[in-house]
Formats: sequence, structure tokens, C-alpha cells
Amino acid sequence: MIKKNIFLFLLCFFIIPIYVNADVGLEARIGDKYYDTLEDAIANVSSKQTIKLISDVKLDNNLNINKTVNIDLN
Repeated sequence: MIKKNIFLFLLCFFIIPIYVNADVGLEARIGDKYYDTLEDAIANVSSKQTIKLISDVKLDNNLNINKTVNIDLN
């Protein structure tokens, strides 16, 4: 019973926070691939794929998209 409690403690306080914060600093993802910026995601997206935003995005310039993509604003 003590080993089980120790395992649950470690799981709750060490493993879960690492998983939840794994995408810090990343802006977008396509499927299982993560991108630092939305611009990088758009450059690598195939037609009709979905880009999911995983954090706030601030654009400094206009963004031109010349293909059909879906953007999930989360």
C-alpha cells in the first residue's frame, strides 16, 4: 500500500506537470508534429490539413496563405 501511495505521489507531482507543460513556447501543431511559429506550420502544412493553435499567436506582418487549410483556433 505504501509503494502504491508513493507511486501516486510521484505521478501527480512530477510526471503529470511535465506532460502538461511539454508544449510551452510552441504555437501550432499539425497532427503529432509541433511548430515554434504559425508561419512554420503554414509552410509545412499540406492542402486540406488542419493546423491547431496551442498558444496565443501574435503576428508582426500580414500572413498570406496560398492553399486550402483549416486553422483550429483552440
